[in-house]
Amino acid sequence: MSKVDLNDESKTSTAAPSFEKPSLRFTSINSINQYITHHENVLQFAEQQIASIVAKSTLLNDAFRYEFDIFEFANYTNRPLLVLGVYLLKNSDRFASLFASNKVDLLACAHFLDLCDKLYQKNPYHNNIHATDVMQFNMVLLSSKFCAKYFTDYELLTAFMSAAAHDIGHIGKNNDFLVKTSHALAQRFNNVSCLENYHIEQFHQTITDNSRANWIKNFDDETQHYIIDLVEYAIIGTDMGVYHNTIKATLKETYNAEFMDKLNTSASSSLSVEQKQFIIRAMLHMSDISNPMRTFPVCRQWATRVNDEFFAQGDVMRTMSVEISPGCDRTKCDLLKNQNGFVTYCVLPLATSLSVLIDELQWCLQSTQNNRKKWQQEPQTKQSDEVSSNDASQNEKLVKRKSGNSGKIPQSPSVDSTPASPTTASSFNSNQSEESI
Repeated sequence: MSKVDLNDESKTSTAAPSFEKPSLRFTSINSINQYITHHENVLQFAEQQIASIVAKSTLLNDAFRYEFDIFEFANYTNRPLLVLGVYLLKNSDRFASLFASNKVDLLACAHFLDLCDKLYQKNPYHNNIHATDVMQFNMVLLSSKFCAKYFTDYELLTAFMSAAAHDIGHIGKNNDFLVKTSHALAQRFNNVSCLENYHIEQFHQTITDNSRANWIKNFDDETQHYIIDLVEYAIIGTDMGVYHNTIKATLKETYNAEFMDKLNTSASSSLSVEQKQFIIRAMLHMSDISNPMRTFPVCRQWATRVNDEFFAQGDVMRTMSVEISPGCDRTKCDLLKNQNGFVTYCVLPLATSLSVLIDELQWCLQSTQNNRKKWQQEPQTKQSDEVSSNDASQNEKLVKRKSGNSGKIPQSPSVDSTPASPTTASSFNSNQSEESI
């Protein structure tokens, strides 16, 4: 493979950003380092694209709101994780002191986001657009009054970066596929949370194998270890098949109204390290399955995309004569049934419990109920009748707006004493647990 000589970081370019530049995908940090000889100034690139978007649209006015339309945003840039990530970092008062004091280098954060962006694959669902969507939803949660009161700025930054990296390197097949096909990742991680352990491994490589992307390097050793623990604990918790039921139950039984009353009346009024770890995990998990809480056009496209990915997996498994994973057989599932079960048994219970801590989620609860009514008006078509959504440009027309101002992975600690059995993300009933999406 020939190497690409991008703009050296020491050079400053005033040229307008190119929106037609091909988006490069990689499978490892090593492949990026081998392919690119000189890194462009990714922070400057992001700032140029942000300026261009602001000049054309008022879209970024919603960047800190649940109503944000990620698919419209993706029409403006093919590097959404980098561009929106930089915008959120620069415009959130949660991180201002970290950058002002040089405790964290914004350029290093931009490099980290850029590498993550490049490592996301071109899957229908688990791609850089999904990662950006999760990061943005997570940022809204991190901007809540609760988080401002009980978390430090670097803990919030860690949660933000965990969201950006939570599915890094995802291959577009779920853990059940990896185990049933004896995939190399299943063998490497002993058939347990294979994808999530792989994402953690990729996170480590991103900050260690490219020094430009090491955004934690200015912290002391103890704080760095704490940050890594938070990241690992949060990302491993996105394995729905293992952790969803316990997160949901723990929120309801422990982090409830009584908990909040005690916290508000306590003399110390602070959270323990374990409590912070759990809440960061719960917020990332909520963000990861937040699609049904978005506006209906966004919600619907995500539903189509996830079914595209699931059913493509099912087609491969059928060809391999391997038992098809639940929810992945296009001849037996439909979009409406999948969404109704997922919302009823996963999204709403989790969001309702988390809203006790983060009352800003009330908008999302209402939006989810509105979306359920709209789903009922949808024709009950099989997935084979759905239009593929692999290319966002084929499914979403650009909404014109008026310009406005504007290595070996350490064992991650777990709250689960008896993990739930992985089953499926589709065709739920009240007695089932859920599989990762």
